[in-house]
Amino acid sequence: MFDGTKLKQARQRKGLSVFALAAELYGVGHQRSTPTLRAWETGKRQPRVNDLAILAKMLDVDISDLMEPADDTPAQHNNGVHAE
Repeated sequence: MFDGTKLKQARQRKGLSVFALAAELYGVGHQRSTPTLRAWETGKRQPRVNDLAILAKMLDVDISDLMEPADDTPAQHNNGVHAE
């Protein structure tokens, strides 16, 4: 699942404001507003897959860098019940 805080961190590492990132997206024909980007970063909205691909390319990260890590612990798969 997408993690908005990771998007914000990647944007900040590139030295971009939300407004500057929106302007760069507009420059490549991918119009997204500053409020939309803020909503993604705060988790109020989720970007589409094509948005993620473009963001990752612009921010020089892999799409997986913008995602939450998968939690594959056995407890998650067994609802916290441990077999003994």
